[in-house]
Amino acid sequence: MNNEEKILEMLIEMRGDIAGLKSDVSELKAGQAKLESRQEKLESGFRDMQNALRHTQIIVEDQNKKISLIAEQHGSIIEKLDRLEQRTARNDDLRDRVETLEFIAKEHAVKLRELAKAE
Repeated sequence: MNNEEKILEMLIEMRGDIAGLKSDVSELKAGQAKLESRQEKLESGFRDMQNALRHTQIIVEDQNKKISLIAEQHGSIIEKLDRLEQRTARNDDLRDRVETLEFIAKEHAVKLRELAKAE
């Protein structure tokens, strides 16, 4: 085999290698396109998740404000209930005293009638 034949054989081999490389490059380009498509989908999904997170944060902040308002109102209600309980206790005491006075007044009325009859 002379040099020309060797060179020709090497060129044929190189042509085959180049064709294989071209095929590999085509496959890589197709794979790259798929990856880019998937990346776009992921980025879109990520943006959607960020929007949902912002919305959730707004809802949580709103709920926290409402809970704070309820807590403030709860304290006010507790104070009013305490005052009402004190008034109720005072009313109960007054009712007991009035009942006692009524009982005593009835007893005195009976005794006065008895004294009037005795005279």
